[in-house]
Amino acid sequence: MEKDLWDKVCTTKKENTKEVSFGRKFTAIDAYSQIEKATELWGSFGNRWGVTNEQFNYIEKNNIVFYTAILYYPVNEKKAQVQIHADIETVFNTGKRAGTYNEDFTKKVATDALTKGLSKLGFNADIFLGTFNGNKYVEQESKKETKPHEDPKRKQLLDKIKENLVDSGNFEPYEIKEYKVKTNNADNNNQLNNVLVEIQSELNIRKSKQDKLLKGAEKAFDGKEVKDDFVDDIPGEQPEIF
Repeated sequence: MEKDLWDKVCTTKKENTKEVSFGRKFTAIDAYSQIEKATELWGSFGNRWGVTNEQFNYIEKNNIVFYTAILYYPVNEKKAQVQIHADIETVFNTGKRAGTYNEDFTKKVATDALTKGLSKLGFNADIFLGTFNGNKYVEQESKKETKPHEDPKRKQLLDKIKENLVDSGNFEPYEIKEYKVKTNNADNNNQLNNVLVEIQSELNIRKSKQDKLLKGAEKAFDGKEVKDDFVDDIPGEQPEIF
């Protein structure tokens, strides 16, 4: 897959998503927004791009249909192919609609497979990467709407958090990443302040431990407990304390 294609199609617009709840809440992509984007790039569906070799395999015992097909699209004037697949209930087995017929299940399963196939090419990839909690869409544009950067208090807190994380040198990269996630997910200044307090508390603990180690090392140099500890050291070499 060419990286330039990924870069062109990876970003999701807020208006092209919808909230879904089937036992768990997540954000789904509007399939036709993907088709629209693919049409902008490659032309009408069924011409330079589309699906072929569609197969529907029914398992009556479980009321499930498995769908497979080949998604084709142009790459450097050649035809590339990706196998796509999905499954769906023909009759609902659980939930409020248990025992009822799943209308248009063939259209639904084909659309689901196409969406998954296009996502492999990079379409709406930001939903499946670090922009999201699991599969939940983080509304990036809402940050622009609330304009948190215009809040002086928020900016002050963010600057303080950055100072404690980066300049202290007391946090590992994975810890910095965890705190950044908490910071990015903070909806208000109170939550940001809680993150800052948490960081400051941990920083104080680590500084206290560091001070104790340094004092212990100084005492060891001055005390008798180290005079016989370096018999095997190279003559003239400074003894190691840590």
